[in-house]
Amino acid sequence: MMRRAGLLPLIFVLLVPACRERSEPEEGTVPGETDTVAAGGIVAPPPPALRARLDEIQPAIPIYPGAEEQRQNGDSFDLVTNDPFPMVWHYYVTYLAQFRAWDHPAPYPSRNESARRLVIPLNEAMKQPFIPGSAIPDGSPSVMLELREMPSGAGTSIRYAIRNREPIPDADEAGDDAARTTTTAD
Repeated sequence: MMRRAGLLPLIFVLLVPACRERSEPEEGTVPGETDTVAAGGIVAPPPPALRARLDEIQPAIPIYPGAEEQRQNGDSFDLVTNDPFPMVWHYYVTYLAQFRAWDHPAPYPSRNESARRLVIPLNEAMKQPFIPGSAIPDGSPSVMLELREMPSGAGTSIRYAIRNREPIPDADEAGDDAARTTTTAD
């Protein structure tokens, strides 16, 4: 009994300084307003070029917290995170659950695949939201999200591929083109 009572003050002495080292948010800021918190507790801002491009389409499009931008090639953005695929999969599945139009697949790879992969056409998935105003508007550029487990299983790659939609020609224009390209046999 005496040993237990002696350990309590020791534990208290070790834990109190650790609690005091936590920093409080600066006055006038809201935690998470501009930065995202990764699973390890490290605060990292979202990749600025990607966030700006997605905001043009729909600010509600999510970016995995703490993912770091590896490469940008035009409107294709490659991010990586050390978090395992199930954690990243859960983040996006939980977020997209607010849209009635999307039915998530199982998080397991098919029998003929060695690594897990998930491709989500966000324009189709982000329809019929429970939260008004968070759907991607019709006619917006196409946003394809791809999650891929790293070969070693030690992380996840995240790709956002943004493509401008081609305008659909009017029926009259298509008919004129078709009339000009038909030939008659002599």
